Amino acid sequence: MKLKLAFGIIPAAALLLAACEQDGPLEEAGEDLDEAVENVEDAADGDRR
Repeated sequence: MKLKLAFGIIPAAALLLAACEQDGPLEEAGEDLDEAVENVEDAADGDRR
C-alpha cells in the first residue's frame, strides 16, 4: 500500500515542481518592480556622493 502511494505522490510532486519553474505575469511584474526599486536606490546613492 505504501509503495503504491509513493508511486502516486512522487510523480505528482515532480509535475508540480516543474510547473512552478515558469514565471507567470505577476512574477515578472514583481521582478520588474524589484529592479525599478534597485535603480532608484542606486540613483539615490549616487546623489549622496
